[in-house]
Amino acid sequence: MSLKYYSALGLLCLLIFQSCKKNGPDKPTTDHQDGDVSQLYFNKPNGVNIIVLGDGFIKDDLKKGGAYDTHVKEVIDYLFTIAPFKQYKAYFNTYVVYAESKQRGANKTYDPANTNTKFNASFSDGDYGLLQVGNYDTFYEYVNKAVPKDKAHLTVLIVNDDSIDASTGGEVALITTSKLAKYTFVHEVGHTFAGLGDEYVVPEIADNYSLGLIPYIPNLDTTSDPKKVKWSHFLNNDAYRGIVGTFEGGYYRAKGVYRPEESSVMLDPIASLNYNAPSREAIVRKIDEIIGTPFNFDTFLRDDIPTIHPLSVKVNGNTHPLVNDFIGIKNKAQLMKK
Repeated sequence: MSLKYYSALGLLCLLIFQSCKKNGPDKPTTDHQDGDVSQLYFNKPNGVNIIVLGDGFIKDDLKKGGAYDTHVKEVIDYLFTIAPFKQYKAYFNTYVVYAESKQRGANKTYDPANTNTKFNASFSDGDYGLLQVGNYDTFYEYVNKAVPKDKAHLTVLIVNDDSIDASTGGEVALITTSKLAKYTFVHEVGHTFAGLGDEYVVPEIADNYSLGLIPYIPNLDTTSDPKKVKWSHFLNNDAYRGIVGTFEGGYYRAKGVYRPEESSVMLDPIASLNYNAPSREAIVRKIDEIIGTPFNFDTFLRDDIPTIHPLSVKVNGNTHPLVNDFIGIKNKAQLMKK
């Protein structure tokens, strides 16, 4: 065969190779596809699994490094700056599941026929605008793309709507894309991961929540007796003296329910950015339960005491109480939005 034939054959092979390289399966994509799963952090095969999903994110939001990825990383990274999650970060795996919706946002009221968002998230009809999952079957179908449901130790749904700073915690921790979402996220994780209770007072809804559940809530009690209260083991420890006590008010009631510290993220997730000591203990107990390690209170103290935030400061050699310079959650929220 002639040299001309071989040259033509070589040129044809080159063109085929370039076409395959351009259009073939190895072509890099800038988008995540519906149903894709990625690992934001992976530390242990038998670790604590956080599964993050999003609702109301359209195809354009699912680009690598796009809106959805940005929101996920912001809230997860912030959680791991808060004790005790920051000390135990190496025990956690974070999976991100990608779900494509037809439109952004959430319904303002629940519509069972809605198919415009993947999980049909909506705001409740009540005055508090709480978030809720509308389609749990599809939600858990997507959780299972990451890990089996029984291995999903903390499920999170980020709803692509910043019109209301709403969030809820329970079976699932739900947050919006509000600027304050990472702060309320820590509060909701307390509910969903460790069964913590709300420490704030809202008398008009108190009757909806039975006091019979208090024995199962680590950070609330109906007694102020220092020998009988759930967190009595903290009261005689010098490191917690003047911090942990019995403060009346919690579980939506002004009287008859007590919380461990004057303020915490379970009371006001904006004015106070930290869990109180018994809540931190409950979170560590849950971590140990999942990874199969017996809880040891002395080990907990060793890791926890360095994280305690003082309630006083020294100025010119004199001790002064540490005063929150924000008067109420609304004022601080307004400042943070600027």
